[in-house]
Amino acid sequence: MGSGVRIVVLAIAVALAGACAAPGTAAVPAARPTIEVALVDVFSGPTGETGRQMRNGLELAAGDINARGGLLGQQIEIVSADGELTPSKAAELVRQQVGDPSVGLVVGPDHTASFQAARSALDASGVSSCLVRVSDEALSSARSTFRVAPANSAEVAVLLDAVHRAHADVHKIGLLDEGDDLGRSYDSQLAAQSGGAGLNYVGRVSAGPTGDQRGALLQLAGQGAQVVVLSQQPAGAVRVAQAASQLGSGRPLLAGFGTLADYAFAGRGGEAATGAILATTPQAYLTSAPQAQWPPAYRAFVGESARLYGVGVEGMQLQATPAAADCLLQWSRAVQAAGTFRGAQVARAWESLDLSASETALGVRERLTTGDHNSVAQDQLVAYTWTKAGSRSLLVQVPTG
Repeated sequence: MGSGVRIVVLAIAVALAGACAAPGTAAVPAARPTIEVALVDVFSGPTGETGRQMRNGLELAAGDINARGGLLGQQIEIVSADGELTPSKAAELVRQQVGDPSVGLVVGPDHTASFQAARSALDASGVSSCLVRVSDEALSSARSTFRVAPANSAEVAVLLDAVHRAHADVHKIGLLDEGDDLGRSYDSQLAAQSGGAGLNYVGRVSAGPTGDQRGALLQLAGQGAQVVVLSQQPAGAVRVAQAASQLGSGRPLLAGFGTLADYAFAGRGGEAATGAILATTPQAYLTSAPQAQWPPAYRAFVGESARLYGVGVEGMQLQATPAAADCLLQWSRAVQAAGTFRGAQVARAWESLDLSASETALGVRERLTTGDHNSVAQDQLVAYTWTKAGSRSLLVQVPTG
């Protein structure tokens, strides 16, 4: 039974119950109509925390929208399903969601192979979808899928510039990835851009989440890599840093992207995490910048996330993903502009969005066009390095050109 039918039946039942109630008995209020946002992500295994943090981010944004009356008169409900890093399962879950008329938005799968397996269903249905962490190639020419993140090419450009400026004595750089499509995308970009930054790219070595990280690091060091770029989920990046710390003073410098901004990397990664360089969206709450200087919506998101979900075992890490909240923000603005939940109209409106840094949970300007479904431009990224401040670690910005 579709959601529209369920709502009508429920409304009739409530009305009848009110009519039959004894005199003086209050009638049960009618249920408010809902529109579903379906999150297909990973909730189990070593990377399951990322799915839970995505769901928390969506719940925060949905709660804010619902408190202000909902979207086109409907309340937003978040539903989630575990794709288990299995492309076939994730694709089947997506097919189920886009076939349900009560679903207005699909978030994920935030794993490149799973998204590629599900993409034909998304494109055919026209249902709007939103992602955070997939390869540039997977997103290319997507009809109604948008990414609340920068392109891999932009991340690599900012990272290489930061490495060159912070370590002028470094000449060779390599990549340690998980053997996945996202790693191949970073590999392609590093090969294309390293020369322009005055660096020699020595290639990639792959080691899965439970693979031999120490052996992979030693292989890259043997190829002359003075800097090793990580394409890992947060838990994997921690294991790489721990393995690097065991190599002593001759270990390569670690570098990477947004997943290295997880405080667990700095808190549990050992000595090798200190000094690591990363290119990501602004992470003001992990710096010494006073809250008064934070963008308003970013400050509100950090505060509400800490209040509802805590700050992790290290006492410093958000348990909600701001990019997920901005997925919902962008979709809601597109729906409002289109005046409908219909996918094609929403996608056209989404391609015209331009949100200021003061209103996004990421704290950056988010702008989309017909030709670019990445909402975070290169000039919105910041390069940081992890430093020690007493018993804690902090991010300090690296000057870039």
